[in-house]
Amino acid sequence: MNFFAHAVVASWHSDNARFVLGAMLPDLVGMAGVRLHSASDTEVQRGIDLHYATDAAFHAAPIFTGFCAEAVAHLTELGVERGTARAVAHVGVELTLDGVLSTDTERRALYSAALDVAVSGGLDGKLAITPSEDLPRLTAGLGRLARAPIPEAYADPNIVADRLRMILAPRPRLAMRASDFEPVRDWATAVQPRVAARSSELLEQVRRGIG
Repeated sequence: MNFFAHAVVASWHSDNARFVLGAMLPDLVGMAGVRLHSASDTEVQRGIDLHYATDAAFHAAPIFTGFCAEAVAHLTELGVERGTARAVAHVGVELTLDGVLSTDTERRALYSAALDVAVSGGLDGKLAITPSEDLPRLTAGLGRLARAPIPEAYADPNIVADRLRMILAPRPRLAMRASDFEPVRDWATAVQPRVAARSSELLEQVRRGIG
């Protein structure tokens, strides 16, 4: 599950912006190349704990695993290497779900409020991260994210495909080849309305999985 969907799940439990930030934080620090250990802020740590429970439920959800299995079969048939196809399927469904959910203005406002906590210094001295001196770089990265047209941009399958290419590029065994882009873009285009149609059911599977 990607960071905006984590904000949506967090909103089921609380509208506290610090809690919602915590629920997104493991994904956000990963984007900045920082390792997160814990938070001394109780609400942020509660959100972090929910993040891991949510990921476990999402990755076991039958709708998600079904989308991934179909994508791998389809993309490998078109010549995409299996490792790349698996990564594209997993991350691509997550990005697409963020795009689908981004139309919820109330949750987008909560997402923005959560990022505001971080960029206004609300995490200063409250995170145990590695490298420990990288909090300013993390905060700057979250500031750029707050100003970016995300997650609504992920409603565009072309942007999803391009983002997948960027995410996988540093990993030689998973990186997309030039010949992979068109089939990945076509798959992202085809799967988007299917994810939209089943998003509520998928989230309900996640809700039940969290317990």
